[in-house]
Amino acid sequence: MNRRRVFAIVLLTIFILSSILPIVQVAAATTESITLESSLYSAIKQNLTEQNIQATYNDMQHTISISSDEIGKITRLTLSNSNITNISGLEKFSNVTYLDLSSNELTDESDLSILNSLNLN
Repeated sequence: MNRRRVFAIVLLTIFILSSILPIVQVAAATTESITLESSLYSAIKQNLTEQNIQATYNDMQHTISISSDEIGKITRLTLSNSNITNISGLEKFSNVTYLDLSSNELTDESDLSILNSLNLN
C-alpha cells in the first residue's frame, strides 16, 4: 500500500511539473536582455519606472531584462539632460515614436544611424 501511494505521488508530481514547465519556458523565451551604456541605462530605467513598465534591472551590468510585450508598450522616451554619449541598444525600443535626446553629449562618434530603426514622428 505504501508503494502505491509513493508511486501515485511521483506520478502526480510529474504531471504537475510537465504542465507548468512549458509555461515557464514560453515566458523565458520572450524576455530580452538589453545592455546599455551607464548614462543611457539610468535614463531609460527612470523612464520605464515612471511609465510603470515591468522590467528587471541589473545596475551593476547596466542590463534591462524586459518582455517583448512590455517593450511594445514603450512609445515615448524622454532622455534629455542625461549625459548620454552612446545610444547603442536604443534600437531595441522599436515602437518609440517620440524621443528626446536634447542636452546630451552625443558626438560624431555616436552611432546616430541607430535612430533609423525607430519610427519617430
